Amino acid sequence: MLQDIRHALRVMWKDASITAAAIAILALGIGATTTVFSLVNGILVRPLPYPEPDRLVAVAEYNSGGEFGRAVAFPNYQDIRSRTRLLQDIGLYSEGQTTIRGEGEAEEVPTAFITDGVFSVLGVKPILGTVVSRQQDVPNGPPVVVIGQDLWQRRYGGDRGIIGKTLDIRNLRRTVIGVMPSSFRFPERAEMWIPLQLSPKDSTRTDHWLQGIARLGAGVSVKEASDELQSLMQKINEENPSTS
Repeated sequence: MLQDIRHALRVMWKDASITAAAIAILALGIGATTTVFSLVNGILVRPLPYPEPDRLVAVAEYNSGGEFGRAVAFPNYQDIRSRTRLLQDIGLYSEGQTTIRGEGEAEEVPTAFITDGVFSVLGVKPILGTVVSRQQDVPNGPPVVVIGQDLWQRRYGGDRGIIGKTLDIRNLRRTVIGVMPSSFRFPERAEMWIPLQLSPKDSTRTDHWLQGIARLGAGVSVKEASDELQSLMQKINEENPSTS
Protein backbone atom coordinates (compact mmCIF):
# COMPACT_ATOMS: atom_id res chain seq x y z
CA MET A 1 0.00 0.00 0.00
CA LEU A 2 2.85 2.41 0.84
CA GLN A 3 4.40 1.70 -2.55
CA ASP A 4 1.09 2.53 -4.26
CA ILE A 5 0.81 5.79 -2.32
CA ARG A 6 4.33 6.82 -3.32
CA HIS A 7 3.55 5.97 -6.94
CA ALA A 8 0.41 8.10 -6.84
CA LEU A 9 2.29 11.06 -5.36
CA ARG A 10 5.00 10.83 -8.04
CA VAL A 11 2.36 10.80 -10.78
CA MET A 12 0.57 13.81 -9.31
CA TRP A 13 3.83 15.73 -8.97
CA LYS A 14 4.62 15.20 -12.65
CA ASP A 15 1.14 16.01 -13.95
CA ALA A 16 -1.04 18.30 -11.86
CA SER A 17 -4.00 17.65 -14.16
CA ILE A 18 -4.34 14.08 -12.90
CA THR A 19 -7.10 13.70 -10.35
CA ALA A 20 -5.57 13.77 -6.87
CA ALA A 21 -5.88 10.77 -4.61
CA ALA A 22 -8.35 11.49 -1.84
CA ILE A 23 -7.10 10.90 1.68
CA ALA A 24 -9.60 11.34 4.51
CA ILE A 25 -8.09 11.60 7.97
CA LEU A 26 -10.52 11.39 10.84
CA ALA A 27 -9.55 11.90 14.46
CA LEU A 28 -11.01 9.09 16.53
CA GLY A 29 -10.51 9.98 20.15
CA ILE A 30 -8.21 10.75 23.04
CA GLY A 31 -6.24 7.85 24.47
CA ALA A 32 -3.12 7.32 26.55
CA THR A 33 -0.76 10.34 26.55
CA THR A 34 -3.54 12.33 24.87
CA THR A 35 -3.04 10.15 21.80
CA VAL A 36 -5.67 10.09 19.08
CA PHE A 37 -6.26 7.13 16.78
CA SER A 38 -6.88 8.05 13.15
CA LEU A 39 -8.12 6.04 10.21
CA VAL A 40 -6.70 6.96 6.82
CA ASN A 41 -8.91 5.78 3.98
CA GLY A 42 -7.02 6.21 0.70
CA ILE A 43 -8.48 6.19 -2.81
CA LEU A 44 -5.49 5.37 -4.99
CA VAL A 45 -4.75 5.65 -8.71
CA ARG A 46 -4.60 1.85 -8.84
CA PRO A 47 -6.87 -0.37 -6.71
CA LEU A 48 -5.10 -2.29 -3.98
CA PRO A 49 -4.46 -5.96 -4.88
CA TYR A 50 -6.55 -7.33 -2.01
CA PRO A 51 -10.15 -8.49 -1.63
CA GLU A 52 -12.61 -5.60 -1.10
CA PRO A 53 -9.85 -2.96 -0.94
CA ASP A 54 -12.39 -0.22 -0.14
CA ARG A 55 -12.66 -1.71 3.37
CA LEU A 56 -8.92 -1.39 4.07
CA VAL A 57 -7.76 1.49 6.23
CA ALA A 58 -4.41 2.51 7.66
CA VAL A 59 -4.35 3.06 11.42
CA ALA A 60 -2.11 5.57 13.17
CA GLU A 61 -1.91 7.48 16.43
CA TYR A 62 -1.69 11.23 16.85
CA ASN A 63 -1.16 13.21 20.03
CA SER A 64 -2.65 16.62 20.65
CA GLY A 65 0.30 18.25 18.89
CA GLY A 66 -0.16 16.18 15.75
CA GLU A 67 2.94 14.09 16.40
CA PHE A 68 3.47 10.33 15.91
CA GLY A 69 0.92 10.01 13.12
CA ARG A 70 2.45 7.00 11.39
CA ALA A 71 2.76 4.51 14.22
CA VAL A 72 0.82 2.68 16.92
CA ALA A 73 1.74 1.67 20.47
CA PHE A 74 1.43 -2.09 20.95
CA PRO A 75 -0.64 -2.01 24.21
CA ASN A 76 -3.18 0.33 22.61
CA TYR A 77 -3.42 -2.01 19.62
CA GLN A 78 -4.12 -4.96 21.93
CA ASP A 79 -6.92 -3.12 23.71
CA ILE A 80 -8.51 -1.86 20.51
CA ARG A 81 -8.36 -5.29 18.87
CA SER A 82 -10.00 -7.01 21.82
CA ARG A 83 -12.80 -4.47 22.14
CA THR A 84 -13.69 -3.26 18.65
CA ARG A 85 -16.92 -4.50 17.12
CA LEU A 86 -16.82 -2.51 13.89
CA LEU A 87 -13.34 -3.40 12.66
CA GLN A 88 -13.19 -6.92 11.28
CA ASP A 89 -9.57 -7.09 12.40
CA ILE A 90 -6.49 -4.96 12.91
CA GLY A 91 -2.79 -5.74 12.49
CA LEU A 92 0.60 -4.14 13.10
CA TYR A 93 3.83 -4.46 11.17
CA SER A 94 7.38 -3.20 10.88
CA GLU A 95 9.74 -3.40 7.90
CA GLY A 96 13.35 -4.53 7.80
CA GLN A 97 15.94 -6.86 6.31
CA THR A 98 16.90 -10.33 7.48
CA THR A 99 19.70 -12.64 6.41
CA ILE A 100 19.10 -16.21 5.28
CA ARG A 101 22.07 -18.56 5.48
CA GLY A 102 22.64 -22.11 4.35
CA GLU A 103 21.91 -23.81 1.03
CA GLY A 104 24.01 -21.34 -0.94
CA GLU A 105 25.30 -17.85 -0.28
CA ALA A 106 23.84 -15.73 2.50
CA GLU A 107 21.09 -13.46 1.22
CA GLU A 108 19.54 -10.26 2.58
CA VAL A 109 15.77 -10.50 2.22
CA PRO A 110 13.18 -7.70 2.66
CA THR A 111 11.14 -8.79 5.65
CA ALA A 112 7.98 -7.74 7.46
CA PHE A 113 7.66 -8.33 11.19
CA ILE A 114 3.93 -8.65 11.75
CA THR A 115 1.14 -9.45 14.14
CA ASP A 116 -1.15 -12.23 12.97
CA GLY A 117 -3.90 -9.72 12.18
CA VAL A 118 -2.06 -8.45 9.10
CA PHE A 119 -2.91 -11.60 7.12
CA SER A 120 -6.50 -11.54 8.36
CA VAL A 121 -6.91 -7.88 7.36
CA LEU A 122 -5.48 -8.28 3.85
CA GLY A 123 -7.36 -11.51 3.14
CA VAL A 124 -4.82 -13.11 0.78
CA LYS A 125 -4.45 -16.88 1.02
CA PRO A 126 -1.11 -18.72 0.80
CA ILE A 127 -0.43 -20.96 -2.17
CA LEU A 128 1.09 -23.51 0.20
CA GLY A 129 0.61 -24.09 3.91
CA THR A 130 -0.88 -21.51 6.26
CA VAL A 131 -0.25 -18.01 7.58
CA VAL A 132 0.68 -16.92 11.09
CA SER A 133 -2.08 -17.68 13.60
CA ARG A 134 -3.01 -16.03 16.90
CA GLN A 135 -1.69 -19.09 18.70
CA GLN A 136 1.73 -18.56 17.11
CA ASP A 137 1.91 -14.78 17.52
CA VAL A 138 2.45 -14.88 21.29
CA PRO A 139 5.48 -14.19 23.50
CA ASN A 140 7.94 -17.08 23.26
CA GLY A 141 5.81 -18.56 20.48
CA PRO A 142 7.13 -21.06 17.95
CA PRO A 143 9.85 -19.74 15.61
CA VAL A 144 7.92 -19.75 12.34
CA VAL A 145 8.18 -17.87 9.06
CA VAL A 146 6.05 -17.35 5.95
CA ILE A 147 7.96 -16.81 2.70
CA GLY A 148 7.04 -15.36 -0.68
CA GLN A 149 6.68 -17.31 -3.90
CA ASP A 150 9.59 -15.51 -5.58
CA LEU A 151 11.96 -16.37 -2.72
CA TRP A 152 10.64 -19.92 -2.70
CA GLN A 153 11.34 -20.31 -6.41
CA ARG A 154 14.65 -18.43 -6.42
CA ARG A 155 16.35 -19.99 -3.43
CA TYR A 156 14.56 -23.32 -2.98
CA GLY A 157 13.65 -24.20 -6.56
CA GLY A 158 9.92 -24.31 -5.85
CA ASP A 159 10.36 -27.37 -3.63
CA ARG A 160 6.86 -28.31 -2.47
CA GLY A 161 8.44 -29.94 0.55
CA ILE A 162 9.36 -26.49 1.86
CA ILE A 163 6.52 -26.56 4.41
CA GLY A 164 7.97 -27.79 7.69
CA LYS A 165 11.53 -27.14 6.60
CA THR A 166 13.68 -25.03 8.92
CA LEU A 167 15.63 -22.04 7.62
CA ASP A 168 18.60 -20.28 9.20
CA ILE A 169 17.28 -16.72 9.59
CA ARG A 170 19.33 -14.32 11.69
CA ASN A 171 21.10 -17.37 13.13
CA LEU A 172 17.79 -18.76 14.39
CA ARG A 173 16.16 -21.83 12.92
CA ARG A 174 12.63 -20.93 11.80
CA THR A 175 10.08 -23.37 10.43
CA VAL A 176 8.39 -22.48 7.14
CA ILE A 177 4.60 -22.69 7.57
CA GLY A 178 3.43 -21.05 4.35
CA VAL A 179 4.23 -19.61 0.92
CA MET A 180 2.45 -16.46 -0.26
CA PRO A 181 1.73 -15.74 -3.96
CA SER A 182 4.17 -13.51 -5.81
CA SER A 183 1.51 -10.78 -6.03
CA PHE A 184 1.57 -10.43 -2.25
CA ARG A 185 4.47 -8.12 -1.30
CA PHE A 186 3.03 -6.25 1.66
CA PRO A 187 4.55 -4.01 2.86
CA GLU A 188 6.67 -2.64 0.05
CA ARG A 189 8.70 -5.57 -1.34
CA ALA A 190 8.63 -8.01 1.58
CA GLU A 191 9.47 -11.62 0.78
CA MET A 192 9.32 -12.99 4.32
CA TRP A 193 6.88 -12.48 7.20
CA ILE A 194 7.93 -13.16 10.78
CA PRO A 195 5.54 -12.88 13.76
CA LEU A 196 6.40 -10.11 16.22
CA GLN A 197 5.40 -12.28 19.20
CA LEU A 198 5.42 -9.23 21.47
CA SER A 199 4.57 -9.05 25.14
CA PRO A 200 2.88 -5.95 26.60
CA LYS A 201 6.12 -5.53 28.53
CA ASP A 202 7.96 -4.97 25.24
CA SER A 203 6.25 -1.61 24.60
CA THR A 204 4.60 1.16 26.57
CA ARG A 205 1.61 3.25 25.58
CA THR A 206 3.99 6.05 24.66
CA ASP A 207 6.19 3.81 22.49
CA HIS A 208 4.91 4.38 18.94
CA TRP A 209 6.90 2.33 16.45
CA LEU A 210 4.59 -0.07 14.63
CA GLN A 211 2.52 0.65 11.51
CA GLY A 212 -1.17 -0.25 11.61
CA ILE A 213 -3.70 -1.55 9.11
CA ALA A 214 -7.32 -2.61 9.59
CA ARG A 215 -10.34 -3.89 7.71
CA LEU A 216 -13.73 -2.33 8.29
CA GLY A 217 -16.56 -4.72 9.09
CA ALA A 218 -19.06 -5.38 6.30
CA GLY A 219 -21.23 -2.31 5.77
CA VAL A 220 -19.30 -0.24 8.32
CA SER A 221 -18.31 3.30 7.36
CA VAL A 222 -15.15 5.12 8.42
CA LYS A 223 -17.34 7.51 10.44
CA GLU A 224 -18.94 4.64 12.35
CA ALA A 225 -15.57 3.07 13.08
CA SER A 226 -14.21 6.46 14.12
CA ASP A 227 -17.02 6.99 16.59
CA GLU A 228 -16.48 3.54 18.07
CA LEU A 229 -12.74 4.00 18.47
CA GLN A 230 -13.24 7.42 20.04
CA SER A 231 -15.32 5.82 22.76
CA LEU A 232 -12.89 2.93 23.20
CA MET A 233 -9.82 5.16 23.42
CA GLN A 234 -11.47 7.43 25.97
CA LYS A 235 -12.15 4.37 28.12
CA ILE A 236 -8.58 3.11 27.67
CA ASN A 237 -7.27 6.50 28.76
CA GLU A 238 -9.41 6.42 31.89
CA GLU A 239 -8.08 2.98 32.72
CA ASN A 240 -4.45 4.08 32.29
CA PRO A 241 -4.18 7.50 33.98
CA SER A 242 -0.47 7.09 34.65
CA THR A 243 0.22 7.38 30.88
CA SER A 244 -2.24 10.19 30.11
